[in-house]
Amino acid sequence: MRKKILDSVLIELRLTFRSVLVWFAFLSVLVILFRIIYLRIIDIDIGGALTSTAAIVQCGIFVFLTIGFSMIRRERVVSVDEVFHSLEGAVLIKWVAKIISIFIFSAITLCCILIGLYFIYWTQEVPFVFYKEALLYLVLYYFLPFCISGLIGLLLGSILYSRIVYMILIVIGILIGPLNSLVLENVMAMFNMDLSPLLNMLNLGQSDIHNPFEPVYGYPMEVARWLMKLLWIMVLVLFIQLHVSLKIHRRLNIRNCLALGFSAGVSVLIVLFVIQEDQVIVTTPSVSSYLREAEYYQQHVDTEVISTDKFQVKAYDVKISAYRKLEVEAKVKLLPTESVNQVAFTLYHNFKVKDVKEAQGKQLTYKQMGDSIEVSFANDIGIGEKIDLVFRYSGVSSPFYYANEQAILLPFNFPWLPVAGQYPAMTYNQSTGLQRLTVTPVGEIDYSIEYDGSRKMYSNIPEEGPNKWRGKSEYGVTLASGLLIKERVQEVELVYPVSFYKSASSLEIFVESYKQKLSTIQSDLGLAKSKIETIFMLPIPVESVNFPEAIWKQGKSWIISVDKNYANGEILEKYSGRASSIFGSIIRESSESKWSEMQDVISLSYGYWYSLRYEDVPESLFNFLLTDYKNRGLKQEENVVQMIKEWIDKNNSVNDAAIRGKFQEWIKKVQSGLLGWDELELFFKKDQVGGR
Repeated sequence: MRKKILDSVLIELRLTFRSVLVWFAFLSVLVILFRIIYLRIIDIDIGGALTSTAAIVQCGIFVFLTIGFSMIRRERVVSVDEVFHSLEGAVLIKWVAKIISIFIFSAITLCCILIGLYFIYWTQEVPFVFYKEALLYLVLYYFLPFCISGLIGLLLGSILYSRIVYMILIVIGILIGPLNSLVLENVMAMFNMDLSPLLNMLNLGQSDIHNPFEPVYGYPMEVARWLMKLLWIMVLVLFIQLHVSLKIHRRLNIRNCLALGFSAGVSVLIVLFVIQEDQVIVTTPSVSSYLREAEYYQQHVDTEVISTDKFQVKAYDVKISAYRKLEVEAKVKLLPTESVNQVAFTLYHNFKVKDVKEAQGKQLTYKQMGDSIEVSFANDIGIGEKIDLVFRYSGVSSPFYYANEQAILLPFNFPWLPVAGQYPAMTYNQSTGLQRLTVTPVGEIDYSIEYDGSRKMYSNIPEEGPNKWRGKSEYGVTLASGLLIKERVQEVELVYPVSFYKSASSLEIFVESYKQKLSTIQSDLGLAKSKIETIFMLPIPVESVNFPEAIWKQGKSWIISVDKNYANGEILEKYSGRASSIFGSIIRESSESKWSEMQDVISLSYGYWYSLRYEDVPESLFNFLLTDYKNRGLKQEENVVQMIKEWIDKNNSVNDAAIRGKFQEWIKKVQSGLLGWDELELFFKKDQVGGR
């Protein structure tokens, strides 16, 4: 029987490959594909080289639907299928051979794409890590969808006989392709329906094709996506088994029932695993995930920050794993500063607490509400009486601060650990969207972290050994893993995306420029010089419409927002690490926890003054702010900013010492949180440097 199946497979391959149309389609698609990939890579968009090929996957799905359909239809045209029915076992052999042929066609396509892709990678010196990532991506979004499409074509060709099957093939090709939302958006708008959840489930290609490549998270290849493809295959095999069994025997015998039962059982297990609450397919920032997060914080508008002076956190001993979701066991050492019978912490609301215990194992009563958790003791804990609490919790992290088998982005100001006090993890601002709160731990805390995950991880505290970190920090802990690499550049530990591999010289220039700007800012503000130990270049969200980048200060560590565009060295040199952004991060570190418009105004004002002194062209962001107020008809804001601009222009290079003094006084007012537009206007009117 094996020889018969092999002979049938060879016949199917011969019949398919002798078609001129198949060769034309195959070679045309390869030429277009390699052109897209090559142009993207020379444009230093290594990730987009594959994610931008959604149209090719859509074409491939149509081609394999047609191949599967034609395998059945050509036999029916010459009535050879009637001959197969008269031969014992021929129908089964024919179907097995056709299924194997579909997988062979898909494998040949995959190999041809890989050979061409790897050759381009080799000529462009692409880092080796992308070879593995590309292989997995092509299997998930090319090989498996093509196999599934071919099986659908086989089934439709065998079941349907009328000409309407051609229309059905086109409709199915659109529904299961990565362009389904794009093609059907007008239909959804016409009937006022949102079919996005259904279309995402049917889509065999990459979802969120409009999203740019995320340089740390990488290609979206979560376990749930592989399971969905496997579910497609198992369901199709189940239907093919049922169809062939009824065609051969006209009824189901015991062997057929066992085979069908196995396929059905595997399909059910996959379904149960995929639909678990903690299984998510889209974890990278996207329009839909952003809206879900924003909607939560719009509904939970309590932005009050309740600090605690009843106890101090002295140490964290943390064990984390990140496979599909974040699993944490955190031992928290507390020191009460007054007698307490209840303590409150902040923890991101999606991290569901399983239990809270004392170190000896005694269960404690707790209440989790939104982003806060309250733990109660049976008896009062006296002043200075140390106590250890053990929290166990797990869940899917925020779409902006992900943590799963692909990557981890858990910054210091995101409450992924239980932090003393009660406050929302984020706040929603109508004009700027979601924003973080800069609430950090009080005092220096000992941290010990053990990590179980598939990627190399980096942190702002020292690495003690393989997947272990230990150290002290006054500003919390940042964890980051994914497509990252660490290098020492000018005595600074620089953690940045691997996709920046062509920007080595630009990274040197960036670090040198960053250190010089920070030194100048510290001198202007009269601050003590501080050493930069670590710079993380991560895709953190931008929180203000007035800034194209975000910079967060964490003591001697800094986090700078980047995206795929910063792989271009010229963009990295010119547009990353602006003086205004660095200035703003210093204010946020020492000001009230919430963002305020006054922080933007002083930061952009300083950036404008800095550019007049040290850069060839004045920073445009300050003028954009002025123009924005003018276009929105905000007269007071426009007049005050114009007054500041004129004041800086008048005194620059003439009275720099007075300007420094003015900024030092101004920053104290901003940090107090009591400065508004009226106060700012009065501040500049009453004290004109170099006045009359």
